[in-house]
Amino acid sequence: MRGKLVNNVRGLMAHAGFAVSEVFRHRPISFDFLARRDDELYILKVLTNIDSLSEEVAREMQLLARFLDGHTLLVGTKASNAPLEAGAVYLRHGIPILSFEGLRDYLIHGAPPMAFAAPGGFCVKIDGDKLHHIRVEENLSLGQLADVAGVSRRAISMYEDGMSATVEAALRLEEFLQEGLIQPLNPFERSQPAEEVGTIDIREIEDPFTRSIFERLSSMGFGIVPTGRSPFHGIGLVKPEDYDPSNPSDALLLTASSKEKAIRKREGLLGSVSTISERTSLFIVREAKQGPRGTAFVRKRELDRLDTAEGLVELAQEKGEEDE
Repeated sequence: MRGKLVNNVRGLMAHAGFAVSEVFRHRPISFDFLARRDDELYILKVLTNIDSLSEEVAREMQLLARFLDGHTLLVGTKASNAPLEAGAVYLRHGIPILSFEGLRDYLIHGAPPMAFAAPGGFCVKIDGDKLHHIRVEENLSLGQLADVAGVSRRAISMYEDGMSATVEAALRLEEFLQEGLIQPLNPFERSQPAEEVGTIDIREIEDPFTRSIFERLSSMGFGIVPTGRSPFHGIGLVKPEDYDPSNPSDALLLTASSKEKAIRKREGLLGSVSTISERTSLFIVREAKQGPRGTAFVRKRELDRLDTAEGLVELAQEKGEEDE
């Protein structure tokens, strides 16, 4: 069922005008595929039960969003045994979640979600300025609106200041005032801010070859962001102190492996991910080989002759162009 849902979501994104990468099927995985439309990059994960999203997977999705200048999105079918509502946004470990129907409504029909799941039920965003203006103009007290909505006077005051309301309270206010107050939601505004996501230490990398390569790159001036569940092993920041995620030339997708089988499993997908993310992908290997379009293969002895991050970037770009 999950595989079918992945294909359906990927097809939906393509129908909505997104370029989509190949599906990442090798475990462990942090995302299923990438999708891009103009300047919008989405890092997508698909699960039947959204409660199965682990904190580790969510963390890596947020890490990729931070350094690739994208948005995380999980598409699911149910939470526990209850189906997801099409018009609602859910949240797990800081990742925004939509149902397939909700995503279709948002992308194809231009109908954004109107509610978000919260402990105890669904809530909505109220236009607080409009509520305050109507209350003052109609000479209504906080107490009168509180009685209508079934909440406290303080709650009405907080609605006017921007606090969310339960669906029931908002609908009572709209019916009483004969005005629309509920505002549509941006599914991504409730995601965890990218700057709050930490990174993995190079010393935590288990494979000795990959760890040694990343330590070498770090000594050359690269900022190294290792990954554990992606088709690449890390992201190399060319200017770590002045890194601009919106500038594709400031980052490389790095894969370091001495195992031929592991290289063959990743190379086609990495080329696809590189194209969609608009980042140069770089394989560092023991021996030279030719990879997919836009993917550079650099031998370890070539790396050992370089002293600066800029030198490796130039070499990667040259080799990537040779393979196109």
